[in-house]
Parts: sequence; C-alpha cells; structure tokens
Amino acid sequence: MKVNGLCKCFSKAKAGQQILRELSFVLNKGEILGVLGQSGCGKSTLAKCLTGLTIPEKGEVLYHNQDISKLQGKKRLWVCGKMQIIMQDARASLNPRRPALELVKEPLNYLHLGTAAEREEKAQYYLQQVGITKELQNKRAPQLSTGQCQRVAIARALVVEPDLLVCDEAVSALDMILQKQILELIKKLQKKFGFAIIMISHDIRVIRNFCHHVAVMKDGRFLEKLPTNRLTVSGSSEYVRNLLACEIEMKNEELEGG
Repeated sequence: MKVNGLCKCFSKAKAGQQILRELSFVLNKGEILGVLGQSGCGKSTLAKCLTGLTIPEKGEVLYHNQDISKLQGKKRLWVCGKMQIIMQDARASLNPRRPALELVKEPLNYLHLGTAAEREEKAQYYLQQVGITKELQNKRAPQLSTGQCQRVAIARALVVEPDLLVCDEAVSALDMILQKQILELIKKLQKKFGFAIIMISHDIRVIRNFCHHVAVMKDGRFLEKLPTNRLTVSGSSEYVRNLLACEIEMKNEELEGG
C-alpha cells in the first residue's frame, strides 16, 4: 500500500474541520505499522479512509497499484477480499442475533467465495485458529465474553484471507491480561498467514511491543515516521516525549499498585 497526500474534511465549507492533512506512507508485505496518537488526532478517520468506510477529499490510496480511495459499491468489492478491519468494540460490531459460526461465514457469503460446505469448513477452521471451540461456535455475542467476541471478530476478518489487516484500537476496550493475549494471538496469526498490519492505538506500550515501524500522529499530520526501536526520549519531538512520559508514569503506577 502507498498512501499519497491523503486529506479528509468533515465539512468542505469549513477548512477548520480538516481532519487528515497530507498524510503519506508506504506499507510493504508482511510489515506491521503502528499509528500512534492521542484521541481526536484523526487515527480512526485514517482507518476509515483506507478501508473505504469514508471517502477522502484529496490524495490517493494505491493498493495493488490501483487507486482505491474513490471506489464504491461493486467496484470496491475486490478490495474487501484483500483488506479487513477489526474495530474497537467487537461486541457492538457483531450481530447479537446470530451465532459466531454464522458471523464468520458472512464475509464468504458476501463475496460468494466457495460452496456452502466450503464456507462452513473455512469458518470453523478460522474460529479454531483464534481459540473458539466448537461448543462456543453456536453461541451468540451476548453469550460470549468480551475477549471471545474479539476473537470472533478476528476470525471474521481473517476468513477471507486478506493481505492487510487494519486494527483500529482493537485491544483498547480490554483489560491488560486480555490485551496481551489478543496481541500475541494476532502476531501468531500474522506470522502464520503473512498479512501486513496497521495497528492504530493511543497506547505507546502496544505500539512499542507489537509494531516494526511507527507513524506518530498529531492534529491530522504525521510528526515522525521511524522504526519502533528508535521511539526514545532522545531525538524525539516534545509531543513524543510527552507520550513517553505517560508510559513511564503508567509503569510506575503499576509497580506501586503491585
């Protein structure tokens, strides 16, 4: 994926409502890119522009050498098989009336992939890959725990075998133990299936421990783009130093609480 000069406004008439400002980056096969920033900086709007949930006013998103930024409807259908998104609130993104197995089959039905028997088998396989047992596959979202709902959401995203997974604050609604479990699961699956990841988060600990590279975002712009191991106090902007200071404070509070 190559993103060039991406801009998004909530209102064309008011320049002050510009959310994304000339964003550009490149994501290669198998890479994990972190997008780090405080709430309201435009991270989720970026995710929506990349996945076609909203259309940018300017710029291009080159994916498999084609600009997909303005594609809609049937013209964009092929992208759904290549790119998937995991949302922050997995439970809210799952239809409460349908069992987990049916939810994971939905993308296959929508894209008309395989026979009915093949879809069933594939959905079961990916549910097993994320740790959802056969006993749980016929349960609905209200009958599952928060962590189990997130696992179902991951299986639903991966069942079409995408080569890019966009995680929009995918673990922020979970406690620290569940966060660790889900991040380890995603990384294990990424190594097994080889898809690239864009991990969007306001939590510097998630970015530091999960991503190869990081793009630091503020007010709709990228302040820095660098390897994650270079995300240090020395040589960073004041904004990044403040984020790092928050990480240190959280660690101290955890130690005191322990």
